[in-house]
Amino acid sequence: MPLHLTLGITGSLLRLGIEAVFFNAGPAQASAYAMKLSMTLRFGVGVTPKPYFGGAFEGRQCPMIARRLSSFVKLLVSYVPAEDAAAYRVACRTWSELLPVLSLTSDSSTEDDVTAFQAGTATFVDGLCGAFPGLTVTPRLHVLCYHASDFLRRLGSLGRYSEQGLESWHAHLKKNGRNAAC
Repeated sequence: MPLHLTLGITGSLLRLGIEAVFFNAGPAQASAYAMKLSMTLRFGVGVTPKPYFGGAFEGRQCPMIARRLSSFVKLLVSYVPAEDAAAYRVACRTWSELLPVLSLTSDSSTEDDVTAFQAGTATFVDGLCGAFPGLTVTPRLHVLCYHASDFLRRLGSLGRYSEQGLESWHAHLKKNGRNAAC
């Protein structure tokens, strides 16, 4: 869950910036912004999309991107109205605060930490939906807002339940699902 959430939501934030430019300034400006965004990702942050992930980022690249989200806000400011840039800034800051909880592997989550995480996820999703009315709540945003805090509360950690365990179960369920259908 942590890897899929970080990959999906980090990528969605980057796409949301492109969509905001498209909506406010048109396709030509959105294309120019996307090119500058890709240059910032490659040379400013030091990450590249991976072809084996369909052009998405690897999990370890998401924290690198999250630490540098302010550079994307600075880039966006020259393309969209100030209120959209401000909303994007708040979303990026909130995501940067939530991301470390997703990768925390220790059981140090207290009830106060979980409550703060739950409030932060609600603020993040509500802020995005309020500022960008065309935004669709994706399954990953739904899981982040409604289920991740319950998982954290029950198990004390999200990062401990990494990609390898999920992929193992995915393969098992896929195999059994195919056998059940035959």
